[in-house]
Amino acid sequence: MKNILYKPSMFNRIVHDKSDGIIVLYNSYIGVDSIQEFNISESDYILSILNNSELNISEHDETIDLLVHKGFLVPKDVDEKLRRENLIVKNIQSNNLHLVIHTTENCNFRCAYCSLDFSNNNLNEDVQNSIVKFIRKNITSYKTVTIDWFGGEPLLNINSIKNISSQIKKICHMARKPYTASITTNGYLLTPKNIEILLNGNVRKFCITVDGTKSIHDKQRFLVNGNPTFDKIINNLRYFRDHIKVHFDMIIRTNVSLEISQELNEYYMFFNEEFGNDSRFSLFVRLVGNWGGERVKLFKDSLLEKSAYKALFRTMCKIKREINFNMNISDLEPAGSVCSAVYCNKFTIDIYGGVHKCDTPSDNNKIGYIREDGQLFIDEDLHNKWISVYRGYPQNCDNCFFSCSCFMLSCPKDRVVMSSKNCKDLLEGVDELILLANKTKKDGNIYE
Repeated sequence: MKNILYKPSMFNRIVHDKSDGIIVLYNSYIGVDSIQEFNISESDYILSILNNSELNISEHDETIDLLVHKGFLVPKDVDEKLRRENLIVKNIQSNNLHLVIHTTENCNFRCAYCSLDFSNNNLNEDVQNSIVKFIRKNITSYKTVTIDWFGGEPLLNINSIKNISSQIKKICHMARKPYTASITTNGYLLTPKNIEILLNGNVRKFCITVDGTKSIHDKQRFLVNGNPTFDKIINNLRYFRDHIKVHFDMIIRTNVSLEISQELNEYYMFFNEEFGNDSRFSLFVRLVGNWGGERVKLFKDSLLEKSAYKALFRTMCKIKREINFNMNISDLEPAGSVCSAVYCNKFTIDIYGGVHKCDTPSDNNKIGYIREDGQLFIDEDLHNKWISVYRGYPQNCDNCFFSCSCFMLSCPKDRVVMSSKNCKDLLEGVDELILLANKTKKDGNIYE
């Protein structure tokens, strides 16, 4: 390290936490592993280093050694924007096949804020066979295969999951390609029989929504007939905890409304007591958004501004708990805050065989269809709009510390469909999220 010129990384973020008397450093090119805490008494020295545009390091200094090791100091002649460009290209051009498959347009819930209109239509056998044919024909072109089961409520058509999964498993086994799967479900139909089918189909990641304590959840997420759902979902989660011995990731998502934000402590402590001793369970929070449709109009008084993320993450920091928030913390990783729609080999297939980029299919994100013979017909011009990161990003994004995580667009739909280039919402609460990651790291429960 001697006699080498260094400079502060453009991807650094310095967060002051006066309540704990610390400063926390983060670098989006490195991600969560970069996070480093210093006492406030060290802050003047740290800031003097990181505010210096050029350092000639000629003597051993443990603090400077650490800053170099963590990526906060980089060689003076390094082109960090080129590093970012290579990171983006590597991720977007990855040859990992990622399919989001919708099994049905129906749902047994009628959530208060849901934007979808439902029908009784399911993924038919012809489209199922087309998907399998596509994978069989193209398996050698891909490094891995990942399937996300989606809906509506995907478990309403569990047979399609069972059918497609069994065939993909055989194809990937013969080709010696890793095959993983996940499911986004409301959790109501996670019976022991369905759990067995899912596990046999390589599903190891589950995302289930629970909106707060019982009283609030049952007002926001109820059955078609209006009946409550909280107790049934929690009992299904307990079955996972007590009877499933294989490893899985159970992400309990909460769409936070005004009412939930007022009972966060009670809500978190409930899940901590139930699942805090099982590292397979984690909590994940997002604010309820105005995702369109008619229902949300009656729910508008319960919507929170994006600035509420700051208070959310502060509260999560203060709660003494074992259960982790790894899914939220993963937003800080390189590529962690960009939607997978930007990846060239990620596609969503609707029940009719339409191919889309967004997880929720619609006419404005459709780019093609899957043919009966298993060939994907893709309009390349439409597809290119979704995967072209450097097209039309705001100028301030080019120098933003967070650009290695969000790829300067976060949601490609905002740019392609909405012609929006405002990323302010993405940065709301990011400092508090960094502090949460640091707290989780100190507790020995860091995101992996």
